[in-house]
Amino acid sequence: MMKYSLGLLALSTAFLACSGTYYEVGDMGGSAGAGGTRGPAGGEAPDSAFAGSQPVGATGSGGTSSAGEGMPAGEFGPQCVPGGAPPQLAGQFAEPIVVWNRIAMLTWGKQVPPLYELPETTSYIWAGDLTRAALVNARDTLGEVPGVETFLRQWLSLPATVSFEEPWAETVVTTKPILSELLLTPLEDEGRVGIFSEPSFLTKYQLISTRGVAIERALFSVEIPAPPANLENPPLDPNLPDRTALQAVTIQAPCAACHQILDQSGFALGRFAADGMYRELDHGMPIDTTGKRLSGPAQRDFDGIADFGRQFAGSCEATLGFADQFLLAAMALNGVPEGDRYSLLEANRARVEQAFVNDGRTYEAAVKAYIQSPAGLRP
Repeated sequence: MMKYSLGLLALSTAFLACSGTYYEVGDMGGSAGAGGTRGPAGGEAPDSAFAGSQPVGATGSGGTSSAGEGMPAGEFGPQCVPGGAPPQLAGQFAEPIVVWNRIAMLTWGKQVPPLYELPETTSYIWAGDLTRAALVNARDTLGEVPGVETFLRQWLSLPATVSFEEPWAETVVTTKPILSELLLTPLEDEGRVGIFSEPSFLTKYQLISTRGVAIERALFSVEIPAPPANLENPPLDPNLPDRTALQAVTIQAPCAACHQILDQSGFALGRFAADGMYRELDHGMPIDTTGKRLSGPAQRDFDGIADFGRQFAGSCEATLGFADQFLLAAMALNGVPEGDRYSLLEANRARVEQAFVNDGRTYEAAVKAYIQSPAGLRP
């Protein structure tokens, strides 16, 4: 797993890049990593039988400029991502059955026979229309989109057999930005708000630090380096509240620099014990769930997981970080070797981020951003 250096973690982390070489795909025009303002895509006429089907989201496959609902004013200006859809691609694409299989993993959650007659060759717009059709078909046939939970397990590094308290396969397939759904949806049990308060997540990541590391990776696309091999961490005092015990051993160098960053998100989940159960007290003491995190040049303060979600659901850094991690998860689910994933991320991240934001930040927008990129269309 690639690691970002700690010296860069204080920056706006969604903009950090993995190292790696560019992956060239045929003659796909429109630089995958190019910056600058983009206008709406044009040129290629719809050529799919699914052009008239109703989308799960609200935008068309060409990438209508729309940053989605509930964003703070100015959060998604040009300092975050170029406006408009990225340019359409042309070149040697994967066979239609390959593209279908990649979309099927993110919609039906498994490889299923094509539900439609496939064209002889793949085109850019057809790939986007097929995404919409597959989402609509799964939702209308099953009442949910199983590929959502398949993605979530990969995104959070959870076992393929794990279950969720919230039916995310129904919840996130709406016209609302996916992070608003994932971070702000109240769960049935007391005190649980959002995907990070799922029992399956909490029991996989039982400690403040491991929870913080997992959130940094999943939401902000930041990899925290492992501690040095020769560093022996003293055991935590089991007689102290979790936060107090952790800070007692991480307050001094060399631990302090890392833990000042990685523990903050974990503090938001302080009301959940290592077994994932909600609690009002820790060792008979009130629980401090406050934290702070740099967000671009500013600092965001939060208190508890619900407030954490409110602070970051519409933030630029979380949105771009999520887009990066969606791309990595989609490639993993479709069998791309880990080393190649990071090269493809580097080559495709700017394009995928731009497409995701400008197409509404929905689950559909994420799948389309992937499948209409060189990473998704490559032979």
